[in-house]
Amino acid sequence: MGLRGSCLCDAVKFEVEGAIYPLGNCHCRMCQKWHGAAFGTYWQLDDPENLKFNSGEEHVERYRSSDRVNRIFCRKCGSSLLFEVPERNWLQVAAAALDDEPGLTPAFHIFVPDKAPWCQISDELQCFEEWPSEAALSARIPYTPAVTNTQRPKIE
Repeated sequence: MGLRGSCLCDAVKFEVEGAIYPLGNCHCRMCQKWHGAAFGTYWQLDDPENLKFNSGEEHVERYRSSDRVNRIFCRKCGSSLLFEVPERNWLQVAAAALDDEPGLTPAFHIFVPDKAPWCQISDELQCFEEWPSEAALSARIPYTPAVTNTQRPKIE
């Protein structure tokens, strides 16, 4: 069993198998608006095929927020679930959509010049003005579930 995730109303439930990578906190205005917060935090999937919907796929909606990006959400409650860049074969999970603890922390901040003026970055993470280079992204360390825990409480 991989990492489980869901939306606020529990209509959409999904599971991520395989490795996920710590990504970062995005401070762009679109992520601020999308998450209703100072930034969005995402985990990168090793392979988009590793995400499976367990229920509620009929409630999943895509919003094309730019010429490259789809933001995926629950049509019923509006929860942010995924961030997709099809041309790069990227699929990222909104960190707060996971129900299970991934054992990761963000690796960096991006689009820092766009950060909310009331948001203070007080950690030691590397800051980028835009997307990090491929070299910076390749330094990621994966989290791969090592043990299947069949004792997890059932989430209704």
